[in-house]
Amino acid sequence: MIYIKRIIKKMFQFICRIIPVKRKVVASSFGGKRYGDNSKAIIEALHEIDNSIDIVWIKDNKYTYSVPNYIRVVNKQSIIRRYYEYTTAKVWIDTHYLPTDLIRRKKQMFIETWHGGLSIKKVGYGNADFEKNNKKNPGADRTAKFASVCISNSSHLDHVYRDELNYKGPIYKCGYPRNDILFADNKEIRKKVCRFYNIPDNKKIILYVPTFRDGERSYDSEKLYRYLYGIDFDLLCSNMSKKFKGDWIVLVKLHPGLIMSGINICDSSNTIDATQYTDIQDLIMACDICISDYSSTIFEAAVRKVPCFTFARDFEQYKEKRGVEFEMEELPFPYAVDNEELMRNIAEFDYNDYLKKWEEFKIKTGLYETGHASYDVAMKIKDYINGKQISWD
Repeated sequence: MIYIKRIIKKMFQFICRIIPVKRKVVASSFGGKRYGDNSKAIIEALHEIDNSIDIVWIKDNKYTYSVPNYIRVVNKQSIIRRYYEYTTAKVWIDTHYLPTDLIRRKKQMFIETWHGGLSIKKVGYGNADFEKNNKKNPGADRTAKFASVCISNSSHLDHVYRDELNYKGPIYKCGYPRNDILFADNKEIRKKVCRFYNIPDNKKIILYVPTFRDGERSYDSEKLYRYLYGIDFDLLCSNMSKKFKGDWIVLVKLHPGLIMSGINICDSSNTIDATQYTDIQDLIMACDICISDYSSTIFEAAVRKVPCFTFARDFEQYKEKRGVEFEMEELPFPYAVDNEELMRNIAEFDYNDYLKKWEEFKIKTGLYETGHASYDVAMKIKDYINGKQISWD
């Protein structure tokens, strides 16, 4: 039965390939789990530039979120409809591996925007599991084969594309489209987040964004995650008040891969579970402090120059199992392995020293953000859809 379904899918794809490509863009993020990331920033900029271009968002209907009404939403589980939209679109945009059942046509352009940016954890063939066991990574292989261009915000990400995803094509070093918002006035966005969660205006916000652990994404893993993510939130808010003044609250944003797990670590009255909030860039703009373990979000919070701290109980194990780009001590963020050390890092935090280390880290990693990356990529897409020759130099 599975074999017959595969034949039918391939036959339908072949039939669709007879249909000319249209003035259409198909985009997705995190496998359709949320509306956000670089894909969102690019298509919203594209709509502002040319609202005649058809935009399709591939959504996993197991997840609840909304998109602007000018975007057509297609259910990821509707295989035939999804094939049709991809096969007849002139441009694809994604933040992750290209689905392994898709084949790009010659007249189509696939823009890979990779969700990691500056990152601590290794990906693709850099992942220790693939490296040690000589495994194949079909997603990375297909992405490297069919990507027309990869979007980069740093020399570090260039290295990830080349050495961990085995990508040999052009890289457009324009900055990250999703990070354009970090250069804007954050007052209205902060108000939006505070209204959404009914946070009083006088509260200061800590954004806690830990990432998942490979092989541990189920409800059965809650005990492990409660240990790994085990910050004493009441003590944290108390120490933040002592160091930085004011009243504090913690927005806990778990990784999108954990949305369906049922894991919830928000037991304190000082915490709010923000895992379901679709656009983490809003939360970055709203926060006054950021804490993470291995999430790339911490680097984007640092772009705004908010104080950032790392809290990771399992770094040596994580490094052995997953592989890392940096030792924690190489990062510009004070690093703690337990609550006692985290509270000490907060008490001893020196903002000027932190900014100095951040600037040095930016130079080391070749970080490049412009505030207009989404517009730059959108203009390339518009020109390509309108039949112009484009260059990614």
